[in-house]
Order: sequence, then C-alpha cells, then structure tokens
Amino acid sequence: MAVKNKMRIYLAYWQRPLLSDGRGGYHVGLILSPKHSGTSPGDITMVYHAVCNISIIQSRIVESWVFVHKIKAKPWPPTTTFHGCMLLGKVAPNFKVDHITEMLRNVDVPSPERAEETGWCCRNWVCDAMKVSTHNNTL
Repeated sequence: MAVKNKMRIYLAYWQRPLLSDGRGGYHVGLILSPKHSGTSPGDITMVYHAVCNISIIQSRIVESWVFVHKIKAKPWPPTTTFHGCMLLGKVAPNFKVDHITEMLRNVDVPSPERAEETGWCCRNWVCDAMKVSTHNNTL
C-alpha cells in the first residue's frame, strides 16, 4: 500500500543582507516535511542548514560554519526572511527522520581557514547534502 503523505525534501531560501565580499543575498538550506504537514499526529518538519557564526578573536573577525537542525512547528511557519522553497524529491519510505538527520549531520562543514580559502558557504553544504542523499538512495 502506498504512503499518501510521504516525507519530502525541499530546497529553502531565506533572504539575508549582502555580505561584504559580495556573496549572494540568500541563505539556503533543506526542509524535510510531509506533503501535508500537520495533518497527522506525529508529523514533524525539520530544517537543516549550515550557518555562519561570526565571532571576534584577538580583534579579528572569524567566521565559523556549523551544521544546525531544528524541529519546526507544524505546518512549518514562514518567517519574515523565508522566501520560498522548491521540491527536490520524495524520501524513500524506509528512511526515518533520525536516520536522515544523522546522515546530514555527517556532511562536511569545513574549518574556518578552509572555508575562507575556498569561499565555502551554505550553498556548498546543500550541494554536498544532496550528493549524500542521492548516493544513499534517500530520495
């Protein structure tokens, strides 16, 4: 029997101010949610992304990227910076939220030095996360 309310992975966009180096005005991440979020007990929506923490160390600005995941209310509420999302695919029924969270937690987030050298940003994390998801047949 087919599952009617399968989990789906979406590419999500949040507006952000332009960075000093001219990087784009959008932050991107992934949303994992059932097609009809909030219609069944136990429905959850997850947001996954790599975020840049900015700190000042010895009078020097240091950007460090970290993986963040959080559970959102159902149905997932838009924020003032949320601009939209695009369906990337349906999740295979044998994959559970905990498994997907652990898989995405293991997607590489570089050291501050390596991120600065390569110009790494949230878009790189999303691309790597999608490669892992398709390699593991999650989608």
